[in-house]
Amino acid sequence: MEHHAGVHVAASAAPQAAEPREDCVADNQTVKRRRLGNELRRLREEAGHSREVVAEHMEWSNAKVWRIEAGKVGVRVRDVSELCVLYNALDAELVATLKKLALEARTTEKSWWHQYGDVLPDWFQIYVNLEDGASEIRGYESELVPGLCQTPDYAEAVHRASQPDSTGEEIRRLVDLRMARQAILERPRSEAPRVWLILNEAVLRRRVGNAEIMRAQLARLREIAAMPGITIQVQTFAAGAHASMLNGFYMLNFKDPETRPIVYIEGATSALYLEKAAEIDTYTVAFEHLQTSATKLVALEGLIDNILKEF
Repeated sequence: MEHHAGVHVAASAAPQAAEPREDCVADNQTVKRRRLGNELRRLREEAGHSREVVAEHMEWSNAKVWRIEAGKVGVRVRDVSELCVLYNALDAELVATLKKLALEARTTEKSWWHQYGDVLPDWFQIYVNLEDGASEIRGYESELVPGLCQTPDYAEAVHRASQPDSTGEEIRRLVDLRMARQAILERPRSEAPRVWLILNEAVLRRRVGNAEIMRAQLARLREIAAMPGITIQVQTFAAGAHASMLNGFYMLNFKDPETRPIVYIEGATSALYLEKAAEIDTYTVAFEHLQTSATKLVALEGLIDNILKEF
């Protein structure tokens, strides 16, 4: 987890965490497409129409109907109007809201992360987009410090180990992206996401880079754990077997109750985005079990001090 975009230039040129940006709003194109798709699917099902019927009526393929309802692609405002007529959606306020979502989801205005398109693959751009609009971020990491908490030097060491063929310029661009992502932690409390992270003890003990880098990283974790709205727990070795021993994962929730949560699992060259109810339930239960067996970082000062002595 968090291998991608986890890079940084040399310490002498370390960029600081970006200031909160005005365009880092709590809603974005991906979130809006997903909400619009959810509403259109609900209206279709209430009207008793199959996707095949809708596709024939709109002269679309069945796959296009599925992509729209899954929030994978946008849809034109006039098509939303026609769908609402087909679905006998008579609520004028709802129809107006759906048209507004369709318009905003198709806007050509680019979000801040598009400037990193040269180093940001499509599969990770989806996550950055969702992360930027999330109201709650929960995650478990078994190997590495989460990207939102990494220091620049730690991130550089991770990237150099996982992507040794990257150029110096790619490293610089990727670390700029990571530092910009961390700006969500600096938003006003009413706009910042609630963050709850659980780390395996191995994350604290695994030496990434040199001793100085690790000492700075552990100090940064302490700082973040003390920030309002953020909880960091540690699954200590002494806790034994636990509910997520296979992989790390992140769960994103959104302010809009109509926008379904999503689970993100990162691989080396791609990622899984899970949003079926059964999948969300499985990872929710796993995270709740981890919460029960893990210990808050602020209560582990002795453990941190002992680990620091090892470095």
